[in-house]
Order: sequence, then C-alpha cells, then structure tokens
Amino acid sequence: MKDNMYKLTNVPELNGILQSLYLEYRNDYLTVEKIAEHKNIDVEFMREIIRVGHQIHEGIIEAIKAAFLPYKPMHLSWCTSYEEEVEEFKELIEGKPADLKLLKNEYYQLTGKVYRKGTK
Repeated sequence: MKDNMYKLTNVPELNGILQSLYLEYRNDYLTVEKIAEHKNIDVEFMREIIRVGHQIHEGIIEAIKAAFLPYKPMHLSWCTSYEEEVEEFKELIEGKPADLKLLKNEYYQLTGKVYRKGTK
C-alpha cells in the first residue's frame, strides 16, 4: 500500500482534484466547515475529501523524496545505499561480534528477512 499511497483511486484526474482540494483547504481556509460552505458540500463529505487528498499528497511527497534524496541508512551511518548497508551487516554478523543477536535483529529490521549465512 505504501508504494501506491499517492494512487488511492484508479482515476489520475480524481487524485489530482482530491489533492488540489486538500491543498486549497490547507492554504486558504481555517475550518472544514468554511470550505464546505464555499464549495456547497456536506461537511462530513468534505472531511473525507480532505483526508483522502492529504493521503494522496503525502504519498506524492514520499515518492519524490525516495526518487531524489540520497539514501538514509537505518543503522550504519557510513553506508550510501541499501545494498551497501545489507552487505556491511552480513560482514559484521559473520565476524562474530559480541552482540550477534542485536546485529541480527537490526538486519531483520533493515531487510525484513532473518539472516542466514550465505544469503544474497
């Protein structure tokens, strides 16, 4: 769901309209009631429009960040890519550190996979 957060509907034009209404509310109105009154829309329906528009907007922002910002390591601050961080974890774990359990847990947090020697 996270990858498609900015595609909450199958109609791209509708996504754009919902996002625009959300941004109009954020930039031009103090209350949901006032924008609902100006747009002649039921207040509860306007709340839902704003909620969905906000989700679409945040999904677009996250997609832009992922596409253009440098990699932020989860655990190993010197790594510059996900792949490098995974490989560094494998080397650390295979080096038999004092806190092997902690490293394996952090590897799982990073990859979502349980560490097994020789895994790719």
